[in-house]
Amino acid sequence: MPIPLPDLDDKTFDELVEEARASIPQLYPGWTDHNPSDPGITLLELFAWLTEIVVYRVGRIPDSSHAAFLKLLAGKTVAPGTGESMADVTRTTLAGVRERYRAVTIDDYEYLVANEWPKTTAAASTPAITRVKCIPEQNLVGADKLAAAPGFVSLLLVAEEGDGDLPWVQPSNSLKSELAAFFEPRRLITTRLSITGPDYVSLAISATIYLKDYAVANIVKETVAEALANYYHPATGGDDGQGWPFGGDIILAKIYAILEDIRGVDYTEDVTVTAEDVTREVKDGGELLSIRLEGHELPRIETSSITLTMMARRGEEWKAV
Repeated sequence: MPIPLPDLDDKTFDELVEEARASIPQLYPGWTDHNPSDPGITLLELFAWLTEIVVYRVGRIPDSSHAAFLKLLAGKTVAPGTGESMADVTRTTLAGVRERYRAVTIDDYEYLVANEWPKTTAAASTPAITRVKCIPEQNLVGADKLAAAPGFVSLLLVAEEGDGDLPWVQPSNSLKSELAAFFEPRRLITTRLSITGPDYVSLAISATIYLKDYAVANIVKETVAEALANYYHPATGGDDGQGWPFGGDIILAKIYAILEDIRGVDYTEDVTVTAEDVTREVKDGGELLSIRLEGHELPRIETSSITLTMMARRGEEWKAV
């Protein structure tokens, strides 16, 4: 709650004179003539009169001074418009101060892209941004993306449209330049901003699916492939449907869980995820556990890169169908 301002204009002429006269014995005991004819009393009354006629100014701030303070807050000259008072301008300025404008923290950057950028005219003429990730102290447009880069802030964008195949697109140059201009007055002067898209890591998945008796192999095969592609979708995948998390590892145990939750699947064996870079593989005793992704990467898993062997029971045996 706001601090109440003191009322500094709370004394009349008589009160000022009486307070000054009452202080005389303590401050100057030799002064005993307190009659109005005494020159000293005349001076006290003069000072009290001057104080009374100017003390009202203590609690009043001229509009010019008020506007100067508001300019410091708003960063620009503010003045009442037609039909507005200085109080109206003050309320508007203070409301603007409470809105996020500066980009300082990671959360500031992500909030501004998600909430303030769509309100701009530039956003209306560029592809919509579906996801954003801010990574500090890395220059993701540099030669070594994993190297420490003090002073850099990188924004990863997933857009509805861009360069490349949907949905694994890179933000267009126009979107990146417009967003950079949006952040130019908002970023810290020492911050170097880089804007790019995630690196999409192509992965292949293979598995052997054992079907229940009532299952139709082609339907289950199509459902499984779509379920995997959708789960690792950059914009709508993940457990929350908000897109696979940036840098989220591809864990084989999760793939098993996804497959065995599909109608018509009895159980699953031999799940394998393959990446071009074998150093991404995380193993335990030779058994593959997951595929590691860096913080600026997302998986690219297409239905065409999913190989499924469908097994159906024929009598006492399982046979490929």
